[in-house]
Amino acid sequence: MTKLLLYIDPSSGSMIFQAAIAGLMGFLMFFKQVKIQIKNLFNNKKKQSKQK
Repeated sequence: MTKLLLYIDPSSGSMIFQAAIAGLMGFLMFFKQVKIQIKNLFNNKKKQSKQK
């Protein structure tokens, strides 16, 4: 049987954890901005059609 020796020291573990959290937050903020831009696109079209 093969023994797997997996060890992550505290500094490497916290670096991996920090990178994962930063990636997740970046992903969420990116899609939040996309959602806001799409909403603004449709809201601007509604405002323009009401002004005419």
